Amino acid sequence: MRSSRELILPIFAIVTSLLGAWFASSIAASLKMPIGLILLAGFIFLPILPIIWVVYQEGRIRRIWKYRIPFLTYRISWRVLTINLGLITTLLIVYPQFALNALRQHGDGILGDLQGERIETVRTTLRQVANETADSLEQVRNQVSETISLYAPVLDLDIRDATIAEQTQWPWQGTGIHPAIKNMPSSIETSIPTVANYIATAESDPIQRLKALHDYVVTRIEYDAPAFFSNNIPDQSPNRVFQTRKAVCQGYADLLTALGKAIGLEIVTLDGYGRTAFSNDSFERNHAWNAVNLEGQWYLVDATWDSGNLNESGVWQQQYKTDYLMLPPEVMIHNHFPSDSTWQLLDRPFTFTEFQQLPDLDPRFFAEGLRLINPVQHQTQVEGRAKIELENPNHRYLLADYIQKGSSQTGKCNSGQATTGNTISCHFHHSGRYEVRLYSASFPYGQSYLSIGKLEFDFRT
Repeated sequence: MRSSRELILPIFAIVTSLLGAWFASSIAASLKMPIGLILLAGFIFLPILPIIWVVYQEGRIRRIWKYRIPFLTYRISWRVLTINLGLITTLLIVYPQFALNALRQHGDGILGDLQGERIETVRTTLRQVANETADSLEQVRNQVSETISLYAPVLDLDIRDATIAEQTQWPWQGTGIHPAIKNMPSSIETSIPTVANYIATAESDPIQRLKALHDYVVTRIEYDAPAFFSNNIPDQSPNRVFQTRKAVCQGYADLLTALGKAIGLEIVTLDGYGRTAFSNDSFERNHAWNAVNLEGQWYLVDATWDSGNLNESGVWQQQYKTDYLMLPPEVMIHNHFPSDSTWQLLDRPFTFTEFQQLPDLDPRFFAEGLRLINPVQHQTQVEGRAKIELENPNHRYLLADYIQKGSSQTGKCNSGQATTGNTISCHFHHSGRYEVRLYSASFPYGQSYLSIGKLEFDFRT
């Protein structure tokens, strides 16, 4: 019989492989893959690959040495351990947010659509364990990052993430929170000047310094939705926002201005009109954002819209983004209209009427290389069907649906099928005003689709 010490490696290999299978099935579920593929993705890392590896290696050894080597448990265990640790490590290094979010949101994905009282108990347990596991893995990853940051000066290492080091302009593809913000000791966050000076010391590159300031405001401040909807907005001064960690757009913008000025940046707060789900028709002067001068070039930044979203129920959902960090002026104008037209930063500023008629397109629409050909206005009158033509050079998967304003009628465009082409068709059944919502993704599965813009059509039979 094997001793307890000899069983440690097989047990550890099995636990690790189950975790690897769990990761794989969660990611498969997040991409809306069929249950059969989910099960295959989940269990291929447990027995199949290690056994193939052992059989292949053992066959090679027999051909060379002319005798049979026993099919030992330890040999299987080592390969199981190697494959699954490799899988988990790769996911956490290359796609950390995607992997951890998939585990948190779809930790029960391996159960598919199974129903039943016992299944629901298991599902609840899996979700709870998934959240705790994701939190633990994120803590480990952060601790490793902090350790590297601690010893980087001694080893003369550049600790910035590779994607951050390579990225110096919008769109910030795949970049995460700046390391100076992720690793900031709590003892630093005592005042606006101490935070600003810490960032200035930690980052010398002007653009990355601006990103770090942006990332601090975006990750530390929560949108004060109750104050916004009750129209009872408290003092939005930078010091109060810094202390309470709550603000509306004015507080976000003024805090970023205060942090920037504390380290000598030329930065201003802008006010004007922001096109959102709550203001698209009224166009009230309801928003604030920033302009920053770096080495003679002005850039536009909206920390509020990069910090999260208000859902349809008016609840704030924190979500870090860089969509509105140094956004090109010709893209920003689609949903930001400053009171002073000079701050459009365009050679020919738009009039307010022209702004109202611009298509409501998100930064992601332009970042993905898409270009709208027809219609060119936000609102269009149509007879029969609505036809949207665009350029799609990167062959993104596009979906569209619609909702009739003032009604509960909804529907799918292109018969609900994703397209990598250049045309989207929507067939309406009743006269009225319709909002068509556009989505795109890299994969033809529903979960990965993200909003890229909206258009309106006035349909008359």
